Amino acid sequence: MVFDLHSFRTMRWALFVSLVVPVGLAACQPSSVSAGNSGDGAQPMLDAASDAALGGPPTANPTDGAITPADASLEASSNPAPPPTNMQLIPAGSFVMGDVSDGNGYKDESSHPVAISSSYYMDTNLVTNSLWSEVASDAGTIARGYAFDSTPSGGSSNPVATINWFSVVKWCNARSEKEGLGPFYFTDAAHTTVFRSGDVALTDAMVDWTASGYRLPTEAEWERAARGGQADLRFPLGDTIGFAQAAYSSTTSHVAFDIQSGSDPCSMYGATVPDPAGYCFLERTSSVPVGSYAANAYGLYDMTGNVDEWCWDWYSKTYYDPTLNPDDATDPHGPSSGTSRVTRGGDWYNDASSLRNASRSSKKPALPGNLVGFRTVRGL
Repeated sequence: MVFDLHSFRTMRWALFVSLVVPVGLAACQPSSVSAGNSGDGAQPMLDAASDAALGGPPTANPTDGAITPADASLEASSNPAPPPTNMQLIPAGSFVMGDVSDGNGYKDESSHPVAISSSYYMDTNLVTNSLWSEVASDAGTIARGYAFDSTPSGGSSNPVATINWFSVVKWCNARSEKEGLGPFYFTDAAHTTVFRSGDVALTDAMVDWTASGYRLPTEAEWERAARGGQADLRFPLGDTIGFAQAAYSSTTSHVAFDIQSGSDPCSMYGATVPDPAGYCFLERTSSVPVGSYAANAYGLYDMTGNVDEWCWDWYSKTYYDPTLNPDDATDPHGPSSGTSRVTRGGDWYNDASSLRNASRSSKKPALPGNLVGFRTVRGL
C-alpha cells in the first residue's frame, strides 16, 4: 500500500507551529548532557551494545562506497588544511538513496543509486542556540548588514529552532565571513552581492559551490551522512529504534521497527516513564540538548529525531524517481524550483516512520517552526 506520509507530516507540523511561543536565548554555555557527547564535537566512543547495533565497527563496503575510519583519516591528512573544529569527514562514494528497507512503500522515496564525487565535512552536532547567537550578534555580522527574519528559541545547548530557511542560509554566510571564509550564497548569478538580508529565491546559479565557507547540505549529502556508510540500515544506528537512540514520539499502534510502540507505557498518549536520556515523554515539549544520544558511524549526533534539518534542495515527490530523472545521479542538487525546501531527520514530535534514513519532508522556506533546525557542511 502506498501511504502519503509527507502530506500527513505536513498537516501535523502546521498544527503544531500554531502553538510556538518564541523564547529568548539563554546566555549560559551548554552544561553536561545525559549521554553521547557534550556538544564539543569530540569523536564518539560507542559501547559494545552500540557496536553490535551497527553490526560492528564500520568496514569497507564496495556496494555502498564506504571507507574505513583509517582510510578516512588518510584522506583528511592528505588535505593541506586540518579538519574544521567540531566537524566530521564524510567520504565521497556511491550509495543507494531512498527506501532500501521497506520495499519502496513510501511514494516519494524511490530507491536509486547516487554518487557523491567529493568528500566533505559536516557539523558533528546540530547548530545550537549558543552558536547561532554567537554568529548573529557578532559585531562584524551586524556591521556587514546581516538581517535575520526569525527569532530563535530553546536553551543554549539545544538545537536552534524557530528559524526559517532564508535566515539559515544568511547565517551560513555570516559564519563564513566571521571566520574569514568565502560565502556561498549571493543575490545574483554573477556572485557580486552576498546574500545578507531579505528573502531571495535562490537558484543553483546564485551559489558559489566552490567557496570555502559554510552551507546547507544537499539532500543527497544529508542522507549519505546519516547512513554512516551502512548501506541497508533503516535508521542511523540499526533497523529498529527506541527512546534510547533518539528523541521522538512513539505511537499506541504497534510498529515493527519502533520498540516503544504498542503496549509500551511510553507511547504517544500515555507516557509515564522517563526515557534513558532522562526526559519523560509527555513532559518533552521541545528538543533536547545536542549530543544526548549515541553518534552514528561517521561520528554525527542527532541525525534522527530531536529537530528536523533544513537542506538546500527544493522538494519534489517525483524528483528522485529514477524513471523520471535517470541522469541526475551524481551530486544532485534537487529540482530547479519549487514551493517548499526539503527537511530531513524527523523531530521530537514525529513518530518513528519519520526518523528513517530515507524519510523525506518539507517546509515553506519563509515559515519558522520550533521543530526545524540545521547543521552545516564545508568542502575539503
